[in-house]
Amino acid sequence: MMNMNQSQVQFDVLVKRDHERPRKGLLLTGIIAFAVLGLIVGLFFGHSVGVMNVTKHLYPILRPRTDTGVSKRDVADKFINPEETDFSWDIADLTELKFGIFDEPDLGTSIEDVLDKHGKALKGSFQRDRINLEWGELDKDRQEDEDFDYHTVRKINLTFRKAGDSYYLQDISYSGDSQKAKMNPMTSDYYDKLKVGDPKTGKDGISYKEVLKGHAISSLSMSADKAYKTHEIATKMTIRFTTSSSDDYKLVFIKQADGNFLLAKKGDD
Repeated sequence: MMNMNQSQVQFDVLVKRDHERPRKGLLLTGIIAFAVLGLIVGLFFGHSVGVMNVTKHLYPILRPRTDTGVSKRDVADKFINPEETDFSWDIADLTELKFGIFDEPDLGTSIEDVLDKHGKALKGSFQRDRINLEWGELDKDRQEDEDFDYHTVRKINLTFRKAGDSYYLQDISYSGDSQKAKMNPMTSDYYDKLKVGDPKTGKDGISYKEVLKGHAISSLSMSADKAYKTHEIATKMTIRFTTSSSDDYKLVFIKQADGNFLLAKKGDD
């Protein structure tokens, strides 16, 4: 009896193994298939990373943000193209722009007009009622950095607010070439002699053109504001110039009817 039971146990085991062989074969085949697929995906991913590492030094990486309900890529493609953008801005371009105010944003230059003249931007961020676009001159000496960001010698940021079906310019922030600014500092003697006009209108003040003849801009900002009592709208240009010390000189110019900007205030007072 012991021999028969022992034989039966061995038979049951042998029969059970015979049924498992096809299953194990299928399992082994599946493992091999997944391994091959993983290898292919790994090679493709490695190739993609390699391409990215090569191209990231040529063009900045887009990081658009939006809550407009439209896809980020669709919004970015409409306003941004790092491969074709060109920093073509100069001070004359800025003086021709118009700026909206809080309750009348459509007084500003439309975003379409800006793009038609200067091309698409280098970078941008997007909100439901606001768009910020950046143009910049790429620093060629720093494009070999290992990060995915980009570096600029000088750049300009334009903020647009939505009114109706379009967006209109609200303010500008410009950062100049710091090296050029340091090479052309404004002296205290020159600063003290600058003629300041009327603090509200700038009338009789020195023109910004005269100041820029011998000095490079460190930074500049522009926007418009409405007077509380008279309701008159004034466009202001604030320029900072590098000095021989650690401080900057701040000059505020106000736009005139002929398009010129005259000095209305010096310093932070």
